[in-house]
Amino acid sequence: KVVCSPSTLTLTASGCAGTVNWSTGASGTSVVLSSVGTYSITATCTVGSCTSPASAAVTGLQIVSQPTAPMITAPATKVVCAPSMLTLTASGCAGTVNWSNGSSGTSLTLSSVGAYSISATCTVGSCTSPASAAVTGLQIVSQPTAPTITAPATKLVCSPSTLTLTASSCAGTVNWSNGSSGSSLTLSSVGTYSITATCTVGSCTSPASSAVTGLQIIAQPAAPTITPPGSLVVCAPSTLTLTASGCAGTVNWSNGSSGTSIVLSS
Repeated sequence: KVVCSPSTLTLTASGCAGTVNWSTGASGTSVVLSSVGTYSITATCTVGSCTSPASAAVTGLQIVSQPTAPMITAPATKVVCAPSMLTLTASGCAGTVNWSNGSSGTSLTLSSVGAYSISATCTVGSCTSPASAAVTGLQIVSQPTAPTITAPATKLVCSPSTLTLTASSCAGTVNWSNGSSGSSLTLSSVGTYSITATCTVGSCTSPASSAVTGLQIIAQPAAPTITPPGSLVVCAPSTLTLTASGCAGTVNWSNGSSGTSIVLSS
């Protein structure tokens, strides 16, 4: 006896050999109720000039207004990268919001990788609205995996030597932690480095790779200053002594000796 608009209620009358007149003003063997409202309906039967008493009333008849579709607010960004999620909210529903993916409630959070087209209905009592306009273009994209970095065989070199790292297993763009991009990275400045890389495919970026540590380029020392002896030519058994200064490490002489000074005697 209770239906939701635009559904209708139909009553039929039998046992009248004349004309059935309904309390709504309609006549005929059946009456169709289509307007929203509550009804109590009777009927009479007219044969010639004689009319019957009214029938027992049919009560509890009701046509309930159909709720309007809820208004969906889409996320500001419709394409995100996992593990990010997409959240939609519905308003303008005085009952229960039912989403086209089977969920219910005033908000819907999408977390699985995939493309989505989402609509919603509003149910109030036994009446359900038409579906809202679908929100399309929603997508959660898989996050790329971090690239694999191959470190140089020797991690410690002296300038002007360089250190080159290569990255593999990235179908997009490799971005290095020092701001460079590309499948390889060459370090040429003096310093100590700890390097990671990410992989960007479309709008999605991987987590950072494991860091390659212990990378170091050391400044090349300046040549030492050699102080020659007072006389460059002497007679044996006299000797010639040279001294080197300006070296914070070990002085190596061209004749194979080492140390801050060298004595030539042969």
